[in-house]
Amino acid sequence: MSPSPVENASAARLSPATSAFLDFLRIAAAFVVFLNHDLQFWNFRIWSVTNPLAHSAVIVFFVLSGYVIAYSTFARNQDARKFAVARLSRLYSVVVPALVLTFILHRIGTSLNPEFYQLHSRGSELPRYALTALFLQNVWTFSASPPSNLTFWSLSYEFWYYALFGVAIFVKPARRRNLVLCAILCLITPDILLLLPCWLVGVAAYSYREHFALRAGAARRAFVISVAVAALLFALLPQLPFPIGHAGLWYSASFLSDWITALVLGAMILFFDASAFGAPPARAASIIRYGADHTFSLYLYHYPLMVFANATLPLGNDPLRQAACAAGVLAIVFILSILTEARRDSWRRFFEWCVDLCTRRARLGAGS
Repeated sequence: MSPSPVENASAARLSPATSAFLDFLRIAAAFVVFLNHDLQFWNFRIWSVTNPLAHSAVIVFFVLSGYVIAYSTFARNQDARKFAVARLSRLYSVVVPALVLTFILHRIGTSLNPEFYQLHSRGSELPRYALTALFLQNVWTFSASPPSNLTFWSLSYEFWYYALFGVAIFVKPARRRNLVLCAILCLITPDILLLLPCWLVGVAAYSYREHFALRAGAARRAFVISVAVAALLFALLPQLPFPIGHAGLWYSASFLSDWITALVLGAMILFFDASAFGAPPARAASIIRYGADHTFSLYLYHYPLMVFANATLPLGNDPLRQAACAAGVLAIVFILSILTEARRDSWRRFFEWCVDLCTRRARLGAGS
């Protein structure tokens, strides 16, 4: 019997070129979201056309997330403890500061310009922060992200994809695993599950890369074609079966379009990896890696800063002021990222302590 893709994946490490390509995709997706939100405040007419691109950028994040989580789990031989600590420390190193930032700016901004912030107030504010801190803001038919930071919606999706993946890989025996999986599925259905295939495309793209036999020249031609198809999809594919925001499904309303986009992205990554491109120059790879290390902060910090800036600064319709504001937001995000995302080792040590404490208590309970 031949080994399963999961077993083979332990030896499937990423080439420097593939690693840099994934980082580049992450940076590009983060800036698409950032620029789209700029347009939301400064040119609503263009934003109404480009807004679907921001949602497609989140699908890019989902595919990349599945790919990278599969890589870090299999190629690095993570156990359940390392998996849980890595995922929790990664999320909370930015989620907690982003919630604090959103709360503070919303309070101050509301006192300075209540009319503007009324447009970004969704009621029941404190429950929204609590639900978001527990990644429950989008379970069932909820759409409970904090006011003035709607970008949090995708975090509830990713967290539960991590949970499902971790349980499927690490929990044994099968009966216990199935019970836990059923409990999670009962909690998060249906809208989060509708985009799970997008995340699993990334897992599959990594898990089967060693079984993907294609000559470098053919793979490069296929990669170019997949890039062109992806560009056409981003530009022309309608939101199917419903537009984003459709009641009940909210961000999952265009799940059919999202599945198609994810499949093309997964193929694009596979073709790139099989193309055997040479490693980028060390300096370029270092810059790309550094930029990618700050994309999570860019994603979660920029929107409340934009709302606050537009509520409190005399930006008007002056393109120079608007560009200066965007540059200022990026600078603040970078500083906050250095102070938070770049220091997630403290969160890692905290969650190591939490996981070890829970493990000890479970063993004591089992022995009593």
